[in-house]
Amino acid sequence: MPQAVASPARSAAPPKVDLDLTHDLVNAGEPFTVRLQAASDDGVASMWWWASGVDDDSLRDTHAVDCLGATPCRKSWSASTNAEGGMVIHALARDRAGQLSDESKRDVRVR
Repeated sequence: MPQAVASPARSAAPPKVDLDLTHDLVNAGEPFTVRLQAASDDGVASMWWWASGVDDDSLRDTHAVDCLGATPCRKSWSASTNAEGGMVIHALARDRAGQLSDESKRDVRVR
């Protein structure tokens, strides 16, 4: 009879990522800060954010940090845009076991 192969051990919970913005209403060109903090029992491999709903490539690009297994992992980015209107900031994290966090989202309005 064939012997069962054990799958690699995984933590019970995926990583968690918290997304915080210094402002959710800004004037065009006004800087705001995007802060991420992720934690995992397996250690955080990386975390990243991007914006949708805005015609600004610098915000739509992926902004990532390699956390090297740290928990918690924290990073802040300064951002701004001249593109008026609404956008959504999205954030994700991956732990060292390869598990992906739930997506965190925050709305920003540029006037």
